[in-house]
Amino acid sequence: MTNTLDLAAYKIMNQFYNLQENKGALVFIVVLIILLVFAYAFYCTSKGFNFAGNQNVTKSGTSYKIGCWK
Repeated sequence: MTNTLDLAAYKIMNQFYNLQENKGALVFIVVLIILLVFAYAFYCTSKGFNFAGNQNVTKSGTSYKIGCWK
Protein backbone atom coordinates (compact mmCIF):
# COMPACT_ATOMS: atom_id res chain seq x y z
CA MET A 1 0.00 0.00 0.00
CA THR A 2 2.80 2.41 0.86
CA ASN A 3 4.55 1.76 -2.45
CA THR A 4 1.37 2.62 -4.33
CA LEU A 5 0.99 5.89 -2.42
CA ASP A 6 4.65 6.72 -2.97
CA LEU A 7 4.28 6.04 -6.68
CA ALA A 8 1.16 8.23 -6.86
CA ALA A 9 2.90 11.04 -4.97
CA TYR A 10 5.91 10.73 -7.27
CA LYS A 11 3.71 10.97 -10.38
CA ILE A 12 1.89 14.03 -9.03
CA MET A 13 5.15 15.78 -8.13
CA ASN A 14 6.63 14.88 -11.51
CA GLN A 15 3.62 16.33 -13.34
CA PHE A 16 3.79 19.48 -11.22
CA TYR A 17 7.51 19.88 -11.96
CA ASN A 18 6.93 19.44 -15.71
CA LEU A 19 4.14 22.02 -15.58
CA GLN A 20 6.45 24.49 -13.85
CA GLU A 21 9.13 23.94 -16.51
CA ASN A 22 6.62 24.60 -19.27
CA LYS A 23 5.40 27.78 -17.59
CA GLY A 24 8.95 29.06 -17.34
CA ALA A 25 9.59 28.40 -21.02
CA LEU A 26 6.34 30.10 -21.98
CA VAL A 27 7.12 33.17 -19.88
CA PHE A 28 10.61 33.31 -21.41
CA ILE A 29 9.22 33.21 -24.96
CA VAL A 30 6.61 35.92 -24.24
CA VAL A 31 9.22 38.19 -22.62
CA LEU A 32 11.60 37.59 -25.54
CA ILE A 33 8.92 38.56 -28.07
CA ILE A 34 8.10 41.74 -26.12
CA LEU A 35 11.77 42.70 -25.97
CA LEU A 36 12.18 42.11 -29.69
CA VAL A 37 9.20 44.36 -30.46
CA PHE A 38 10.63 47.13 -28.27
CA ALA A 39 14.05 46.74 -29.89
CA TYR A 40 12.49 46.95 -33.35
CA ALA A 41 10.51 50.04 -32.33
CA PHE A 42 13.69 51.67 -31.02
CA TYR A 43 15.49 50.82 -34.27
CA CYS A 44 12.70 52.34 -36.37
CA THR A 45 12.51 55.55 -34.39
CA SER A 46 16.30 55.96 -34.26
CA LYS A 47 16.42 55.82 -38.09
CA GLY A 48 13.77 58.54 -38.37
CA PHE A 49 10.84 56.29 -39.21
CA ASN A 50 7.53 55.95 -37.39
CA PHE A 51 6.84 52.68 -35.67
CA ALA A 52 3.31 51.35 -35.97
CA GLY A 53 2.01 48.15 -34.53
CA ASN A 54 -1.51 47.73 -35.80
CA GLN A 55 -4.04 45.07 -34.99
CA ASN A 56 -6.60 44.42 -37.71
CA VAL A 57 -9.61 42.25 -37.01
CA THR A 58 -11.01 40.67 -40.15
CA LYS A 59 -13.71 38.10 -40.85
CA SER A 60 -11.13 35.34 -41.13
CA GLY A 61 -9.50 36.20 -37.81
CA THR A 62 -7.03 38.61 -36.28
CA SER A 63 -3.99 39.82 -38.20
CA TYR A 64 -1.10 41.84 -36.84
CA LYS A 65 1.00 44.30 -38.82
CA ILE A 66 4.20 45.69 -37.39
CA GLY A 67 6.45 47.95 -39.38
CA CYS A 68 8.35 51.16 -39.96
CA TRP A 69 6.80 53.90 -42.07
CA LYS A 70 8.06 57.30 -43.11
